Amino acid sequence: MAKSSAKDQPLYEQLSIRLINLPRITRILIAAFFALMVTLAIFPVVDWVYLQYFYNPSSNTLASIVSAIFGAVMYGAGYLLIVGTIGEKPPARKAVLWYVVIGLIALIIVILLLLQGFSMTDGLGVDRL
Repeated sequence: MAKSSAKDQPLYEQLSIRLINLPRITRILIAAFFALMVTLAIFPVVDWVYLQYFYNPSSNTLASIVSAIFGAVMYGAGYLLIVGTIGEKPPARKAVLWYVVIGLIALIIVILLLLQGFSMTDGLGVDRL
């Protein structure tokens, strides 16, 4: 049976194969970058919910810990989906494409927050310095 050409493969599989064929260190850096973007994108939401509903002076680092957990989960997912263990090439699958889409959405959100000049003191009754 003849091997299928790249044109016969679905788009998600072509993109997944292209990503998985990158050097291992590049894939690790992509996973770390997407994890950082998810952490930065989710932090304002977690912080707002925490300040509005759960604030307690004795647990002032809880919002940071929750945001870091989201980032760690994103890194772990990236490691499983696009990096794999030493000597292993992860299979091309739709989950790889979803991972990249989530990472790119997080990147766009972070860029929009930076362009907007987002500050956690906005709307919280804290005067700007």
